[in-house]
Amino acid sequence: MPQLLTVTDPVYDNCWKVMASPDGKLVDITKDTRSGMNEYQYLFYESLTMPTGWQKEEGFIISSQGREERFADILASYGLNEQEIADFNEFWTDKLDADKEYYMYPQLTETIDLRMPVDIKPAPDSILRIWFAFDENDKPTNEPKVNKFARDGFSAVEWGGFVLK
Repeated sequence: MPQLLTVTDPVYDNCWKVMASPDGKLVDITKDTRSGMNEYQYLFYESLTMPTGWQKEEGFIISSQGREERFADILASYGLNEQEIADFNEFWTDKLDADKEYYMYPQLTETIDLRMPVDIKPAPDSILRIWFAFDENDKPTNEPKVNKFARDGFSAVEWGGFVLK
């Protein structure tokens, strides 16, 4: 839902027009290709997110100690690669209060598609959308059973998160 986007890179103008290479590099085909300023490792966006309707039954306890290692283990179990894990760690270890314990609730493709649908053309052979809802208050009932994502053919991976208040 474009109206919910607050920050994008590259600029989102009703859609992103990028060409994906097998190595994962993305080229913005709306920009001058000679400048070299049209290549990206990923598309980035921040959006407004409603605090209700997210799954909070299954999650992970994330203590303030060893947070990066815990993130790395969880993300690897879902099938994220080293670069995706490093980027997640860089973003979220700075975003979360270093002295607090958090509960991290995975939100998977089906749930995200209901709230922030995407249309990728041509359609990927496999797609993983995973956001994590971070909460300081409500402890998860169970730890989730994780099914590792298999990157078969043309794959699209989206990761992100948000803090529940």
